[in-house]
Amino acid sequence: LLVSSANPNICFACSPYSGLYKSTNMGALWLPVDTPTIQAATCIAQNPFNPLIIYVGAGSVYKSTDGGNTFSPTSGCNYFPIACDQADANTVYSGANGVQRSTDAGSHWGVVPGTTGTLLAILALPSGAVLVGAQNNGIYYAANGKTATSFAKITSAAFPTTVYSVALTNCSSSP
Repeated sequence: LLVSSANPNICFACSPYSGLYKSTNMGALWLPVDTPTIQAATCIAQNPFNPLIIYVGAGSVYKSTDGGNTFSPTSGCNYFPIACDQADANTVYSGANGVQRSTDAGSHWGVVPGTTGTLLAILALPSGAVLVGAQNNGIYYAANGKTATSFAKITSAAFPTTVYSVALTNCSSSP
C-alpha cells in the first residue's frame, strides 16, 4: 500500500494476483491501473524527492513519472521489496537474488557484490544508510547504500534461522 506524499487522497495497492490499483478518494473506490504488463505487483515505492515518480515491482521494475497514471519497464528485476533512497533522488533498491541497485533513476541496475538470496524487506534511511532483511538469513546494513560495495550482517546467531517475513521501519524522531 502506498499513500501519496503529495496528496493523501491518492493511494495505490499492489496485488500479486491481480496487479496494481489506484484510488483518488482515500480508498473509497479502487480502480485497476490500466497497465497490461503489471499483472502481479508485489511492492511499490514513491520517490521522496519527486512524488510523481513511482516504482512498482512485478517481476520486473516499472517506473511512472506521471504520478502512477502510466508505467514503463526498467531493466531491473524484482521479486518483493523495493525502496527509494532517502538521501539521493536517483538511487533505487530492489530485491532479486540480492540487493539490486540503480543509481540513475532505474535506467540501469546491478547487484551489490556479496549480497545474495531472497530479500523480504528494504529500508532506506534519511542518512543514506540501508537495511535489508533476507529470508532465513538475517538483517544486513550498509552505512551508505548508494556507494556500498557490500552489506554487513547485523543480526546475531540468536536470530531465527527460519524467517519468511521481515518488516523494517524506523523511528522518525530517532532514525
